Amino acid sequence: MAFLRGPYGMVLASRDAGLFATCTMVFGCAVDADEDTVTAFVPDLIAGPLYDNLATSGRAALLVGHGTLHETYQFKGAYLGIRPTTQREQALQQAHRGRVIEHFRGDFGDRSDGYWGGYPLAPSSAVSFRVTDIFDQTPGPDAGRRLGL
Repeated sequence: MAFLRGPYGMVLASRDAGLFATCTMVFGCAVDADEDTVTAFVPDLIAGPLYDNLATSGRAALLVGHGTLHETYQFKGAYLGIRPTTQREQALQQAHRGRVIEHFRGDFGDRSDGYWGGYPLAPSSAVSFRVTDIFDQTPGPDAGRRLGL
């Protein structure tokens, strides 16, 4: 769960009734005190179909990856709900995007600014889900391995 605090790329996904997946970029998240609920901060402009699928399927999956080392984890769970982000959460989104830009600048130079900086963060929503499974998605022999909660 500590990996969720890093300045890494994040994508939230769900699926429709036909198992067709939709996903969107996430800029930061919060983990509750019990470390079993994640709230992801999602820009609304690019997330309409995802919100529909979360409501329909009741399932969410958050993929978090370290871009240069390719260390990646997937957090899956039961969708709990959606609400508008607070001012504090919007500040966390901005800070997360800044850390991501800086993190990737070493590998991609100023292109990192244009790519990550181009995503509109507002308006945005806080999407919560209870984590039921964590998977190692890092390329290699352990990819797909279920990790303990």
